[in-house]
Amino acid sequence: MGIPPVYPMSNIELETIIHALRDCPKAQCFWNSFSPPFSSSLFYGLQLVDWLKTNYRSSRHSGVSDIEWGIIFPMAVWTLWLHRNGIVFGRLGPQRNLLDETLARAAKVAYLGINGKQTPIRN
Repeated sequence: MGIPPVYPMSNIELETIIHALRDCPKAQCFWNSFSPPFSSSLFYGLQLVDWLKTNYRSSRHSGVSDIEWGIIFPMAVWTLWLHRNGIVFGRLGPQRNLLDETLARAAKVAYLGINGKQTPIRN
């Protein structure tokens, strides 16, 4: 595929996974809207794999929800990635409330985790 190497949200920086998901100024604004339960130096200072592990394993709470950060964080990564792809592939514009979208997804996951019933899988 002929995908340009620059990040589509800024058209300046080279796109890397960590840049797209965390280090881009727009991504940082997104993350800061959650008030992550870690210091900025820890949240923004880890390498990609450590950043992912530290956040999705956390049972702390962010400043915006009673849902555990370990549930919100993967939903936030997913929402940000879907939003990025929607812009890259021309399916949506940049104006959406990603915080509310993420919290709605996290609430569904938390609800299913607490109230979900295991359905037997049939072969």
